Amino acid sequence: MGHVYATVQIQSSTGEGLTEAILSELEKFKIPVGDMRGQGYDNGSNMKGKHQGVQKRILDLNSRAFYIPCSAHTLNLVVNDAAMSCRDAATFFSIVQKIYVFLSGSTVRWNVLKKHIGRLTLKPLSDTRWSSRIDAIRPFRFQVGEIFDALSEISRENSHTAMARSDAESLSRELNNFKFLCLIVLWYNILNRINFVSKLLQSRIMYLPDVIDILESTTTFLKNYRSDKGFEDLLVEAKDLLLEMEIDPVFPPIVRQIKKKRMFCYEAPDDPICDPAKIFKIECFYSILDVCSNSLDERFEQIKHHSKHFQFLYTIQKLKDVPREAVMEYCTDLQMINQEMLIWMEHNFVRNLQYWLLS
Repeated sequence: MGHVYATVQIQSSTGEGLTEAILSELEKFKIPVGDMRGQGYDNGSNMKGKHQGVQKRILDLNSRAFYIPCSAHTLNLVVNDAAMSCRDAATFFSIVQKIYVFLSGSTVRWNVLKKHIGRLTLKPLSDTRWSSRIDAIRPFRFQVGEIFDALSEISRENSHTAMARSDAESLSRELNNFKFLCLIVLWYNILNRINFVSKLLQSRIMYLPDVIDILESTTTFLKNYRSDKGFEDLLVEAKDLLLEMEIDPVFPPIVRQIKKKRMFCYEAPDDPICDPAKIFKIECFYSILDVCSNSLDERFEQIKHHSKHFQFLYTIQKLKDVPREAVMEYCTDLQMINQEMLIWMEHNFVRNLQYWLLS
């Protein structure tokens, strides 16, 4: 079977505009849209939208063109969701990027870094390939002491401008913080796992049942990590980094919290948490892992639904060892799904026709 590749100039990025462009290309290559059996796009709302997205518009034309989102892009969105889940997470990535921008913004400062750091060097964060952020976090995970020493040297040396010395001192204080070290360990562990999964999902020999197994194992990893033991393990790893930084394993003191005004007299007063470690555990550690795990389930719901009905076809060579009754059950289930899609399409067409006649 041949492949057709085409670069198309897009006039409109809306679901309607992109659909028209796709249909126009199919017509140009004389490929009937009725022969389509699958659609694969990223998770942009204009592509995946249930009402106005490209996948929905093409499903209206061909109910058998099942939509499957790009798994690698979906993982990027999962990490993005987690990174935006709390202020500490967003602040962490902001500091990592500021350190890279500061040190790479001058040849002199970069040479200072190279003098201290080993084989791993700093890299910028990617706004689109979130799973690749592991490359930006890895140097901090294994050489945070060296990065701190480079910033400290710049802050002390009069050969640098006053502004550079001030910025270096400010950034070194951000590094010299137990909470920041915990976030380095936490994000390294999450991104290392996500990056491994992302590379597997992009393999050409990866089959759908394998994808589902990998996603489920990743969800299990995240849920197991979100535990008292997982938090204790995080603290142990972060304390190992303290040997390079020479600071105490203590979370920063809590900024005085504003009490929430009670709207009704029967409301009980808030009982604030005073332990900084417990606040970090609940509001940051749990929050990041919860969002990451829930986003993984939600964003891959479509591919799991597809796998439920189609995965036996991906291992069709093994069907000879499957009982005949089970094979018939698989086939009946798949037939029902196709029929349900056709019935839904017919109902949707009639409803739109009635609306048009009455308007």
